[in-house]
Amino acid sequence: MLASGLPRIVVRKSTRYLTVQVVSSRAGGDVVQACAFSKELSGYHWVGGFKNTPAAYLTGLLAGLKAKAKGIERAIPDIGLSPSVRSSRVFAALKGAVDAGLTISGDQDAYPPEARIGGRHIKEYLEAKRRLSQEQAEGVPPSPARTIDLPSQLEEVKNKIISEVGKPE
Repeated sequence: MLASGLPRIVVRKSTRYLTVQVVSSRAGGDVVQACAFSKELSGYHWVGGFKNTPAAYLTGLLAGLKAKAKGIERAIPDIGLSPSVRSSRVFAALKGAVDAGLTISGDQDAYPPEARIGGRHIKEYLEAKRRLSQEQAEGVPPSPARTIDLPSQLEEVKNKIISEVGKPE
């Protein structure tokens, strides 16, 4: 990775958040060129979780747009100790950076499908859970957090990020 001279796009997961950084290696040490935290998504009115696949995609998109604004065109993925599992949050973040206009080497088939990035799997799970809870306790309305239309909210937040940070190429 270091011999290429290209910056690394570093994706790291914690128990609550996801961090995406574009890091250049220098003789004196690494320099973070652009950075995005999934917690930043709340500033764009994201009401979903901060560690799911749609949030990972949006965080990667945000980091990619910030990197593009600084003139970075290409990067090498650095997923650290995260297992290389197809369609995982790590690859969703990389897909977001690619959609922002960064050229990232690697297997494009590892990226999650659009339905997963859009959060349809989460929406279906919450709808099934809501139906079950309503059957168990008739008359109790579902909580607002369980009625979010995640796919449409992802598009709204994505458009807001693009309009505020920059347009992808």
